[in-house]
Amino acid sequence: MVAGGAIPYAPDLAASIWSIAVVLHLGVGVWLFRSLLNAPREAAALTPPLLIPLVGNVVAPIFGARLGFTGLSWMLFGIGIVLWVSVQPLLLGRIFSGPPLPERLRPTLVIFLAPPAVSSVALAQLTGSFGPVSLALFGYATFLVLVYLVMIRDFLRVPFAMSWWGLTFPTATFTVAALLAAESYSADWQAPALWFVLAAASAILAVVTARTLKALFDGHLLQPE
Repeated sequence: MVAGGAIPYAPDLAASIWSIAVVLHLGVGVWLFRSLLNAPREAAALTPPLLIPLVGNVVAPIFGARLGFTGLSWMLFGIGIVLWVSVQPLLLGRIFSGPPLPERLRPTLVIFLAPPAVSSVALAQLTGSFGPVSLALFGYATFLVLVYLVMIRDFLRVPFAMSWWGLTFPTATFTVAALLAAESYSADWQAPALWFVLAAASAILAVVTARTLKALFDGHLLQPE
C-alpha cells in the first residue's frame, strides 16, 4: 500500500518498496504454509486471520502492474487465488462444524470479504478493465456484505478488541471494487449505493481508530484473547 502511494511521486522508490514487500510477504507465506504441511493443526487453530499472509499475494498485483512487473504480478495473483480457494473451505468447515470462534474473534469473519474484493481489483489492474471475471468476484463479495449486514447485531454485541481491525481493510477494498464496478457497469441506483458503501467504510475506520486510541489510553489495548 505504501508503494502504491509513492507511485505518482517516486516510481523508482515505489518499485523498490514493492519488491521488498513482495519478498517479505512471500517469505512469511512460504514459512506459514510449510508449518501447516508439517504439523497437523487442531480445528480451533483455523481462524479467518490465517487468510491474510497466504492470500495477501493478490494485493501486490494491484500496484505491480502499474510498476511494470506484469509477469510477476500474474504469478502472485495465481498464488493468492489458489491458496484462497484451498484454505477458505477449511476455515468454513471449521466454522460450520468445529468449535465456535471465541467471541472476540467473531469480527474477523469479515476477513472473508477481502479475497474476492481484492482479487476483483487486482484482476482489473492486470487486464486493464473490470471484466466479467472481476464482476463475478465482486458479486461474491457483495453477497458476503449482505450476509454481514444481517449479522450487524451479532457483531455489535462483541466487546471491542484488536480483532475489530479485521473489518477495516476488507470494507475499504470492497469500496474500491464497487467504484471500479460502477465505472464499467453504470446504473441509476449506483450513486446512492456507492455513497452508502463509502460512508460505511469510512465510519468503520473512524470508529475502530477511536476505540483503539481509547483502549490504549485506558491501558486495555493488548489484552489476551
